[in-house]
Amino acid sequence: MAVWAAISAALATGIGLALVALLAPPERWAGGRVLRLALALPFGIGVTSAVFFWSLITGISHLAIEAVLVVGLLVGWRMRPPAPGSSAPGGSGPAGSGETLLRHLFLLLAAADAAVFAWWSARFPSGGWDGWAIWNQRARFLYEAGDSWRSAFSPALRWSHTDYPLLVPATVARAWRDLGCETTLVPVLLAAGFAVAVAALLVASLGALRGRAHALAAGALLLATPAFIRYAASQYADVALSYFILATIVLQCLAGGSPAPERWLALAGIAAGLAAWTKSEGLLWVVAAVAAQALILIVATDRKTRLKRIGAFLAGACPFLLTVSYFRRWVVVSWYFLGQNGRPQIGENLRDVHRYRIVTEAFAGQMWRFGSPLLSPVIFLAGYLLLSGIGVAGRHRPGLAAAGLALSLTAAGYYAIYMLTPEDPRWLLETSLDRLCLQLWPGVLFTAALGAGAIGRPDKA
Repeated sequence: MAVWAAISAALATGIGLALVALLAPPERWAGGRVLRLALALPFGIGVTSAVFFWSLITGISHLAIEAVLVVGLLVGWRMRPPAPGSSAPGGSGPAGSGETLLRHLFLLLAAADAAVFAWWSARFPSGGWDGWAIWNQRARFLYEAGDSWRSAFSPALRWSHTDYPLLVPATVARAWRDLGCETTLVPVLLAAGFAVAVAALLVASLGALRGRAHALAAGALLLATPAFIRYAASQYADVALSYFILATIVLQCLAGGSPAPERWLALAGIAAGLAAWTKSEGLLWVVAAVAAQALILIVATDRKTRLKRIGAFLAGACPFLLTVSYFRRWVVVSWYFLGQNGRPQIGENLRDVHRYRIVTEAFAGQMWRFGSPLLSPVIFLAGYLLLSGIGVAGRHRPGLAAAGLALSLTAAGYYAIYMLTPEDPRWLLETSLDRLCLQLWPGVLFTAALGAGAIGRPDKA
């Protein structure tokens, strides 16, 4: 079984690397190998989780499907023309004293987070409540139930959100199948991998687009957010969703400085589609990202260009949106969000002034206490922006505007969810609002750092 596990891991890695190499423009990456790996490995995990789901539906071995897929991607990549020059110059030169201080702070926080993650995982190897009651429980059904895996979505388990998509549990079940045994080490490593990927993507992308100082400052703010490492160690899917939201934004911004933006946007669409395959909130993110991009393109481009770019984004997202659609239509038995009597209650909720006050006060309060019981990292982000000022390079403006609009639309959608749900809003806000904020937090940090002014010396435009 160790051999099959090694083959399985190699296929997931190969699919991610080949996918990114095939779709990204044929030009050298300013971000280097770290940026490429930070994109490729989670993409490989996402694609193979969808393949595992379809293998359950069709009865075909997931390893066989993955082998065909990786060969096809590699053949397509080998037929690509050679790379010309760099896609986007980075803004980094020799490190100054400020950058050195930020680097030491980043490394110190990374070591502290790693220690906290190891301690928490040793104490709670099955994760927090959502970790074991939703994601790992679903993975056990997919792994153990054989042809009866659909029992994971029984109405008796409706309380565990059986309508949630399957990227995380399918990845865990796939690894258990190939290992031939169930071990808590798999979800622990998956959680650690996504936490590292979020930090690596944030720092590597900002290092390429804005310089090391901004990259390290944003990375330090992420690692200094207690909720980030707490939910990662608890094996919640919110960290994985935050990765795919961040990846969508990064790839859209990379498109702004490329002679072949449609390729980056196809990859951005894949990231958005994988967000939808991770959690239900990911579907809202897809809608927000498409709407924001369309609005920005209406202002900045002609109709033909607009259709090409939106089409590239949707083409990337389409395979995963279809997977989610099939899952929701033919696998899920019942939905938890609206409940049996939820729909008639929507109109009543929208007329409830008291409910508006409760939700609005909770959202405003998150600005001060998000992610930490002591002092919100949002305050430190505000201080960082006050010190650096605003200095947006021309090529980043469309991507920055699209990112800010998409994040705002998603936050507005979260607000609407709290208004529409039949659940008690106070209980729901207390148990979930910080996680929803965490989903957007890496994207907020990237957007803020991309739009910030110079730290120490001006970045290259």
